[in-house]
Amino acid sequence: GGLAVVADPRTLVSVISLSLGAWTMSTLVFVMAGRSIGLELSLTQAALVMAGSALSTAIPSGPGYLGTFELAAVAVGATIGLGAEQALPLAVLAHLSALIVTSLGGIVGFARIWRRPHVAPDSGTTTGATAADAASTISEARASAT
Repeated sequence: GGLAVVADPRTLVSVISLSLGAWTMSTLVFVMAGRSIGLELSLTQAALVMAGSALSTAIPSGPGYLGTFELAAVAVGATIGLGAEQALPLAVLAHLSALIVTSLGGIVGFARIWRRPHVAPDSGTTTGATAADAASTISEARASAT
């Protein structure tokens, strides 16, 4: 269990590659958000603000880390010379970008699961029914009960 999964060198390389790719894309989100509001951040500056903002998500907070993420970006932005009037819009744009992309991914994933045929847990055989069919059956049962 645990870290045993990375005992396989191919798996370890895949995990490291995907992680580096994700962090690189997150850094580029900050670079592009900065450019869209007239800030020219270096990759290092963008990575620093991104890492500080990402670290803030470890702090218990409200849904979507709203506020916590932005506060961290403003605080870290101050260390590289960004005023709050520059860092806050940067953080809001980067945060919205991340929330929109992950929400769209969730919607696509949910839609795929919703349409997937149900597999009976005991038999392992496909029943042909989908989650949408189950929801319809539940709605019909509730309607007939009233």
